[in-house]
Amino acid sequence: MSENVVIEEDLLALIKKSLEHEDIENYEVVLTGKTQNGEGYVGDIIFADVLGTTKDNRKRKVSLAVKRGTSNEHLKKTAPVRKAFETEIHFYSEVVPAFKTLELEHKIEDVFDSVPKCYQTLLTDSTEALVFNNLREIGYQMHDRAKPLNLQHQKKILTEYGKLHALSFALRDQHPEKFNSLVSDRDVIRDFLSMKHISDSYQNGIDKAMDMLRENGDFVLENKMRQVFSKHVGEIFSDLFATKETQTAILHADGWNNNYLFQYENDDRTSPSKVMILDWQISAVRSPVFDISFLIYITGSSAEIERFDELLATYYDSFSSYLRKLGSHPEKLFPFTALEDHWKKYSLYGLVSAPAALTGILGGNPASRNGGEDLGITELLNLNMLEKEKYLFYERISSIFRHYCKSAL
Repeated sequence: MSENVVIEEDLLALIKKSLEHEDIENYEVVLTGKTQNGEGYVGDIIFADVLGTTKDNRKRKVSLAVKRGTSNEHLKKTAPVRKAFETEIHFYSEVVPAFKTLELEHKIEDVFDSVPKCYQTLLTDSTEALVFNNLREIGYQMHDRAKPLNLQHQKKILTEYGKLHALSFALRDQHPEKFNSLVSDRDVIRDFLSMKHISDSYQNGIDKAMDMLRENGDFVLENKMRQVFSKHVGEIFSDLFATKETQTAILHADGWNNNYLFQYENDDRTSPSKVMILDWQISAVRSPVFDISFLIYITGSSAEIERFDELLATYYDSFSSYLRKLGSHPEKLFPFTALEDHWKKYSLYGLVSAPAALTGILGGNPASRNGGEDLGITELLNLNMLEKEKYLFYERISSIFRHYCKSAL
């Protein structure tokens, strides 16, 4: 067992409850590790192997990942940790079962199964926790947080986002009362981005990007982007979130590298055969373009962004074909022309998020920049980049800006 890995009694009880419908008895729980500083932000994850026997006396191991509220006191004070866990628990306990019921109703074989299996959840006055299967034990791997996802990785995710969003459109079309019951008043990302210290951090990222454009002599692009960013970023987000939209879906809303795990065949790390989408703590109901723009801009390099039309087509092919399988009509509910219109209106979300997000992503391991100590969310968004990281930041942010000007203005 890894050093300094501990688990509280209530979480051990939660693990025990998770195993009630598993064929395993006479077992012991062996803690095998935990996430490192900087791997997860509002949650810590500990890994456990449950070793026991089946009813017919065969050895069996169940590998679990227990996600609990962060122990980072800075983050607890500067981010809506409690609401984030309430949102994720709602997703697994209410949204996922509703989607599965709809798929069963239509006898879908190629189901949306790109979320981990959630055994149990816990929400008390002092504890937030979820118990998942440990995906790393069955070959899933995390991509390097600082390296862009290539085209094959982005296409795999967009295919799954297409199915995810189609489930929302079909459920609202066929069972509107059920869909409405899933829509929560919680809006973690809106609350998060409305906090002054957070919006100021995002503004700092934009200001830094503008300075880099000027330093590199990119005056035409700088002038165009200053017009886009004529308001403080807090006002931009407020206006985006206040926009009334009927063509919406239940989103993932947190599409950066650390929130995906990939499975590969024959050790070919260039093209994943499967993806698992993690961290549904800021899931919300908005235009699909919030998911699409964040993914393409935050995880891609200029090479992937240049293939934007291909990426958008991949998403819509998946969305429309799955919506038809679910018994609804994409041409009626969300035609491709509507998706193009949404891109012009809502890709601003991915654009405005990019400077601060890339600052945190390219800034290396956050804990290593602070002597191994935990950082607050404001510090994470304002990390000082090394010269190499500044070059990568400029290369990626300038390609995002150019694409936005071409596709949305």
